[in-house]
Amino acid sequence: MRRFAPSAAVLALTLALGACSLTVDGGSSGSSDSASSAGQGGDDTTQSQAAAPEADDAASAADDAVDEAVDKAKDAAKDAARDAAKDAATDASVPSDISDPGWVSVLTDGNVVEPDAEGKVSVTTAMADTKVVGEVTQLDVSGAMSTVAAEKVGTLTVSAADVTVYVRSVDKVVISGANVTVHWLEGDPQVDNTGVGNTATKLEQ
Repeated sequence: MRRFAPSAAVLALTLALGACSLTVDGGSSGSSDSASSAGQGGDDTTQSQAAAPEADDAASAADDAVDEAVDKAKDAAKDAARDAAKDAATDASVPSDISDPGWVSVLTDGNVVEPDAEGKVSVTTAMADTKVVGEVTQLDVSGAMSTVAAEKVGTLTVSAADVTVYVRSVDKVVISGANVTVHWLEGDPQVDNTGVGNTATKLEQ
């Protein structure tokens, strides 16, 4: 009976060593899983931190786009209002029977001049558009390269060069300048042309 005692002791020692081995392996596996989980958590945090600035940039870009659209809409509204006001002013200043572009331009944009107490007007400014309002007894144009629009005129005298005059009606036209064009809309005036390269005719629109 004593002969089998060592074998029992060896068996017990073997079982004990096996249990220790299992404990060590299990502990290693748990540590590995914990490390893996910790690593994945760190990756998620890094991705979230990286995505935050991108979201802020997108929101900022959207705000800028909205602001730009609002500014453009305001500018467009201002331009439309300005154009409407200009069109209304043009309609009010241009008679319905005048459609010549040059004449219309002077009526809408020309410098307004009124006759003096004697009904006389002198246009001496060169390279300018002048709109003469009211009935005029004597209209003298001595400003070169100018354009003049008038209503009813008694006598029109042009002594400058490169001048264009539009008049609704005129009794007498005297031209001594060069390259002068006079257009009237009504009547059959007397024309005295002593200059060079001049034209005085009724306007056909």
